[in-house]
Amino acid sequence: MASTDSILKDKYPAKAHCAKVAAYLKEKAPHDGPSRVYLQGQKTRMIEDNDEPVPFRQRRHFFYLTGCALPDCHLVYHVPTSHLTLFIPALDPSLRYLVRPPSLPARRSTKI
Repeated sequence: MASTDSILKDKYPAKAHCAKVAAYLKEKAPHDGPSRVYLQGQKTRMIEDNDEPVPFRQRRHFFYLTGCALPDCHLVYHVPTSHLTLFIPALDPSLRYLVRPPSLPARRSTKI
């Protein structure tokens, strides 16, 4: 079985891009300790004098690295291990009713 890295090699260039940026940062500011790169996604913003959010658009660089289109997320890249970690905020329990239930054929195929 092929490893995940070999499968995603040509399909997901973000990890290679992170490694390239980390190498550039090491060259410009040499540092012996463990290094991390932190990137913040777009925050939820509210319309002034209103209780509605501004239409959401994720930050370009954050979306390129993560593919995540959710607000209020954070990304940490651990340079020595080349490990990307995405932090997604907990879902508001009141929103669980907005999720569409599975279709009838999907429910029938589910074994309990």
